[in-house]
Amino acid sequence: MFDLEEALGFVTKIHDMGLETASMPEIAKKFGYMSPSSTPFYRRMVASRHFGLLSKSRADLTVRVKDYLKPDSEGADKKALVDAILCFPKYGDIVQKHDGKKLNTELIANGFSKSMGITDACAMICAKAFVSSLKFAGLLTTDMTVSAGITEPIKGSLPPKEREKGIKEEDVGETSETQSHTVYLDKTKQRKFVVTAPIDITSTELKRVNLFLEYALILDQEGSQKKEEGTT
Repeated sequence: MFDLEEALGFVTKIHDMGLETASMPEIAKKFGYMSPSSTPFYRRMVASRHFGLLSKSRADLTVRVKDYLKPDSEGADKKALVDAILCFPKYGDIVQKHDGKKLNTELIANGFSKSMGITDACAMICAKAFVSSLKFAGLLTTDMTVSAGITEPIKGSLPPKEREKGIKEEDVGETSETQSHTVYLDKTKQRKFVVTAPIDITSTELKRVNLFLEYALILDQEGSQKKEEGTT
Protein backbone atom coordinates (compact mmCIF):
# COMPACT_ATOMS: atom_id res chain seq x y z
CA MET A 1 0.00 0.00 0.00
CA PHE A 2 3.09 2.24 -0.03
CA ASP A 3 4.78 3.29 -3.26
CA LEU A 4 8.43 2.89 -4.24
CA GLU A 5 9.35 6.45 -3.27
CA GLU A 6 7.93 6.01 0.24
CA ALA A 7 9.66 2.64 0.67
CA LEU A 8 12.97 4.05 -0.56
CA GLY A 9 12.68 6.99 1.84
CA PHE A 10 11.97 4.57 4.68
CA VAL A 11 15.00 2.42 3.86
CA THR A 12 17.23 5.47 3.41
CA LYS A 13 16.24 6.66 6.87
CA ILE A 14 17.16 3.27 8.33
CA HIS A 15 20.58 3.68 6.73
CA ASP A 16 21.04 7.28 7.84
CA MET A 17 20.11 6.40 11.43
CA GLY A 18 22.54 3.47 11.48
CA LEU A 19 19.84 0.89 12.21
CA GLU A 20 20.75 -1.78 9.68
CA THR A 21 21.86 -4.27 12.36
CA ALA A 22 19.28 -3.25 14.98
CA SER A 23 16.38 -5.47 16.08
CA MET A 24 12.91 -4.85 14.66
CA PRO A 25 11.49 -3.57 17.99
CA GLU A 26 14.39 -1.11 18.25
CA ILE A 27 13.90 0.14 14.69
CA ALA A 28 10.15 0.54 15.22
CA LYS A 29 10.70 2.65 18.35
CA LYS A 30 13.24 4.85 16.55
CA PHE A 31 10.53 5.55 13.97
CA GLY A 32 8.04 6.42 16.71
CA TYR A 33 6.02 3.18 16.78
CA MET A 34 5.27 0.98 19.78
CA SER A 35 6.21 -2.29 18.08
CA PRO A 36 7.07 -3.85 14.69
CA SER A 37 3.45 -4.95 14.36
CA SER A 38 2.21 -1.35 14.24
CA THR A 39 0.37 -1.16 10.93
CA PRO A 40 2.20 1.82 9.33
CA PHE A 41 5.61 0.42 10.24
CA TYR A 42 4.69 -3.15 9.24
CA ARG A 43 3.40 -2.10 5.82
CA ARG A 44 6.49 0.00 5.08
CA MET A 45 8.69 -2.97 5.94
CA VAL A 46 6.65 -5.27 3.69
CA ALA A 47 6.74 -2.76 0.82
CA SER A 48 10.51 -2.33 1.18
CA ARG A 49 11.03 -6.08 0.98
CA HIS A 50 8.66 -6.48 -1.97
CA PHE A 51 10.77 -3.94 -3.85
CA GLY A 52 13.94 -5.80 -2.87
CA LEU A 53 15.32 -2.92 -0.80
CA LEU A 54 15.85 -4.81 2.47
CA SER A 55 17.05 -8.31 3.34
CA LYS A 56 14.60 -11.08 4.15
CA SER A 57 14.65 -11.02 7.95
CA ARG A 58 16.65 -7.99 9.07
CA ALA A 59 17.07 -4.38 8.00
CA ASP A 60 20.23 -4.83 5.96
CA LEU A 61 20.22 -2.77 2.78
CA THR A 62 20.42 -4.74 -0.46
CA VAL A 63 22.80 -4.08 -3.33
CA ARG A 64 19.87 -2.50 -5.17
CA VAL A 65 19.55 0.27 -2.58
CA LYS A 66 23.27 0.83 -2.48
CA ASP A 67 23.33 1.18 -6.27
CA TYR A 68 20.67 3.87 -5.96
CA LEU A 69 22.24 5.76 -3.06
CA LYS A 70 25.82 5.51 -4.30
CA PRO A 71 25.85 4.57 -8.01
CA ASP A 72 29.28 3.54 -9.28
CA SER A 73 28.36 3.79 -12.95
CA GLU A 74 26.18 6.00 -15.13
CA GLY A 75 22.53 5.00 -14.92
CA ALA A 76 23.00 2.58 -11.99
CA ASP A 77 20.56 4.55 -9.85
CA LYS A 78 17.93 4.53 -12.60
CA LYS A 79 18.40 0.79 -13.17
CA ALA A 80 17.96 0.14 -9.44
CA LEU A 81 14.54 1.81 -9.53
CA VAL A 82 13.43 -0.07 -12.63
CA ASP A 83 14.63 -3.39 -11.19
CA ALA A 84 12.67 -2.68 -8.00
CA ILE A 85 9.50 -2.39 -10.07
CA LEU A 86 10.05 -5.30 -12.45
CA CYS A 87 11.21 -7.74 -9.78
CA PHE A 88 8.02 -7.20 -7.76
CA PRO A 89 5.97 -10.02 -9.44
CA LYS A 90 2.56 -8.32 -9.47
CA TYR A 91 4.02 -5.01 -10.66
CA GLY A 92 6.28 -6.69 -13.20
CA ASP A 93 3.40 -8.63 -14.75
CA ILE A 94 1.31 -5.48 -15.20
CA VAL A 95 4.21 -3.49 -16.65
CA GLN A 96 5.01 -6.27 -19.10
CA LYS A 97 1.36 -6.55 -20.17
CA HIS A 98 0.89 -2.79 -20.60
CA ASP A 99 4.30 -1.80 -21.99
CA GLY A 100 3.66 0.83 -24.67
CA LYS A 101 0.00 1.19 -23.65
CA LYS A 102 -1.87 3.71 -21.52
CA LEU A 103 -2.80 2.79 -17.97
CA ASN A 104 -6.26 3.17 -16.50
CA THR A 105 -6.00 3.43 -12.71
CA GLU A 106 -9.57 2.23 -12.17
CA LEU A 107 -9.01 -0.89 -14.27
CA ILE A 108 -5.80 -1.62 -12.36
CA ALA A 109 -7.73 -1.22 -9.11
CA ASN A 110 -10.45 -3.58 -10.35
CA GLY A 111 -7.78 -6.15 -11.16
CA PHE A 112 -6.23 -5.85 -7.70
CA SER A 113 -9.63 -6.17 -6.04
CA LYS A 114 -10.45 -9.29 -8.01
CA SER A 115 -7.08 -11.09 -7.84
CA MET A 116 -6.27 -10.28 -4.20
CA GLY A 117 -9.77 -10.39 -2.72
CA ILE A 118 -9.59 -6.90 -1.18
CA THR A 119 -12.16 -4.13 -0.96
CA ASP A 120 -12.57 -1.64 -3.80
CA ALA A 121 -11.31 1.19 -1.58
CA CYS A 122 -8.20 -0.73 -0.59
CA ALA A 123 -7.61 -1.78 -4.20
CA MET A 124 -7.72 1.85 -5.34
CA ILE A 125 -5.08 2.79 -2.75
CA CYS A 126 -2.90 -0.05 -4.06
CA ALA A 127 -3.48 1.01 -7.67
CA LYS A 128 -2.50 4.59 -6.90
CA ALA A 129 0.65 3.35 -5.16
CA PHE A 130 1.44 1.29 -8.26
CA VAL A 131 0.99 4.25 -10.60
CA SER A 132 3.03 6.50 -8.30
CA SER A 133 5.81 3.90 -8.20
CA LEU A 134 5.97 3.75 -11.98
CA LYS A 135 6.18 7.53 -12.20
CA PHE A 136 8.98 7.64 -9.64
CA ALA A 137 10.93 4.98 -11.53
CA GLY A 138 10.47 6.84 -14.81
CA LEU A 139 8.35 4.11 -16.38
CA LEU A 140 5.25 6.21 -16.95
CA THR A 141 4.94 9.16 -19.32
CA THR A 142 2.84 12.26 -18.69
CA ASP A 143 -0.03 10.80 -20.72
CA MET A 144 -0.05 7.61 -18.55
CA THR A 145 1.71 5.42 -21.14
CA VAL A 146 3.93 2.67 -19.73
CA SER A 147 7.42 3.04 -21.15
CA ALA A 148 9.60 0.15 -20.00
CA GLY A 149 11.12 -1.03 -23.29
CA ILE A 150 10.60 -4.71 -22.41
CA THR A 151 11.33 -6.97 -25.37
CA GLU A 152 11.35 -10.35 -23.58
CA PRO A 153 9.64 -11.93 -20.54
CA ILE A 154 10.84 -10.61 -17.21
CA LYS A 155 13.27 -12.99 -15.52
CA GLY A 156 11.47 -15.22 -13.05
CA SER A 157 7.98 -14.47 -14.34
CA LEU A 158 5.57 -17.22 -15.34
CA PRO A 159 4.72 -17.93 -19.00
CA PRO A 160 1.54 -16.06 -20.08
CA LYS A 161 -0.68 -19.18 -20.12
CA GLU A 162 0.44 -20.29 -16.66
CA ARG A 163 0.05 -16.77 -15.27
CA GLU A 164 -3.47 -16.48 -16.69
CA LYS A 165 -4.35 -19.86 -15.23
CA GLY A 166 -3.07 -18.76 -11.83
CA ILE A 167 -5.19 -15.61 -11.90
CA LYS A 168 -8.32 -17.61 -12.71
CA GLU A 169 -7.63 -19.99 -9.82
CA GLU A 170 -7.31 -17.04 -7.43
CA ASP A 171 -10.56 -15.60 -8.71
CA VAL A 172 -12.61 -18.70 -7.96
CA GLY A 173 -10.87 -19.56 -4.67
CA GLU A 174 -10.93 -23.20 -3.55
CA THR A 175 -11.61 -25.76 -6.29
CA SER A 176 -11.71 -29.55 -6.56
CA GLU A 177 -7.93 -29.50 -7.02
CA THR A 178 -7.14 -27.21 -4.09
CA GLN A 179 -7.68 -27.11 -0.35
CA SER A 180 -7.85 -24.31 2.23
CA HIS A 181 -6.22 -24.35 5.64
CA THR A 182 -6.57 -21.96 8.57
CA VAL A 183 -4.02 -21.75 11.38
CA TYR A 184 -5.10 -19.70 14.40
CA LEU A 185 -2.20 -17.80 15.95
CA ASP A 186 -3.77 -16.94 19.30
CA LYS A 187 -6.17 -18.48 21.80
CA THR A 188 -8.96 -16.03 21.00
CA LYS A 189 -8.74 -16.91 17.28
CA GLN A 190 -8.53 -13.24 16.36
CA ARG A 191 -5.24 -13.66 14.50
CA LYS A 192 -5.10 -16.29 11.81
CA PHE A 193 -3.15 -17.47 8.80
CA VAL A 194 -5.20 -18.72 5.84
CA VAL A 195 -3.87 -20.41 2.70
CA THR A 196 -5.51 -21.94 -0.35
CA ALA A 197 -3.15 -24.25 -2.21
CA PRO A 198 -3.05 -27.27 -4.53
CA ILE A 199 -3.65 -30.60 -2.83
CA ASP A 200 -0.15 -31.71 -3.83
CA ILE A 201 2.90 -29.48 -4.25
CA THR A 202 6.50 -30.25 -5.14
CA SER A 203 9.53 -29.58 -2.95
CA THR A 204 10.57 -26.82 -5.36
CA GLU A 205 7.17 -25.15 -5.03
CA LEU A 206 7.38 -25.40 -1.24
CA LYS A 207 10.73 -23.64 -1.30
CA ARG A 208 9.17 -20.83 -3.37
CA VAL A 209 6.35 -20.50 -0.84
CA ASN A 210 8.84 -20.31 2.03
CA LEU A 211 10.86 -17.63 0.23
CA PHE A 212 7.68 -15.63 -0.38
CA LEU A 213 6.70 -15.81 3.29
CA GLU A 214 10.15 -14.63 4.36
CA TYR A 215 9.60 -11.46 2.33
CA ALA A 216 5.91 -10.93 3.06
CA LEU A 217 5.96 -11.48 6.83
CA ILE A 218 7.98 -9.73 9.51
CA LEU A 219 9.47 -12.17 12.01
CA ASP A 220 9.14 -11.07 15.63
CA GLN A 221 12.30 -12.71 16.95
CA GLU A 222 11.62 -11.48 20.49
CA GLY A 223 8.30 -13.38 20.54
CA SER A 224 6.20 -10.38 21.58
CA GLN A 225 2.42 -10.49 21.07
CA LYS A 226 1.45 -8.79 17.82
CA LYS A 227 -1.66 -6.67 17.94
CA GLU A 228 -2.43 -5.57 14.43
CA GLU A 229 -4.33 -2.34 14.02
CA GLY A 230 -7.10 -3.32 11.61
CA THR A 231 -5.21 -6.20 9.93
CA THR A 232 -4.84 -9.93 10.48
